[in-house]
Amino acid sequence: MLTALKVVARRIAGIIKQKATKGEQAVLGLATGATPVAVYKELVRLHQQEGLSFKNVTTVNVDEYYPMSAAAAQSYKVFMNKHLFDHVDIAPDNINIINTGFA
Repeated sequence: MLTALKVVARRIAGIIKQKATKGEQAVLGLATGATPVAVYKELVRLHQQEGLSFKNVTTVNVDEYYPMSAAAAQSYKVFMNKHLFDHVDIAPDNINIINTGFA
């Protein structure tokens, strides 16, 4: 049985594949927090087990704590790396998370 979160992940995967077929970038606005973690987990599974590539993906995260170092354990950058970016083949230059100006 498909959960709503798996349906969402598969829809995102479909957009990524469709854009890749056309030679285009897929631009994803990504949320942080507990709710999307299961979606990210399924996207990682699709990458690792079914070959979904993130090479044509650009992401935008618009939330971050202020003031917060990007390296702080509680930062959204660390969160997104842990739950998605470190597990897929997305180019680091295609990851866009707001910079709070702290090292």
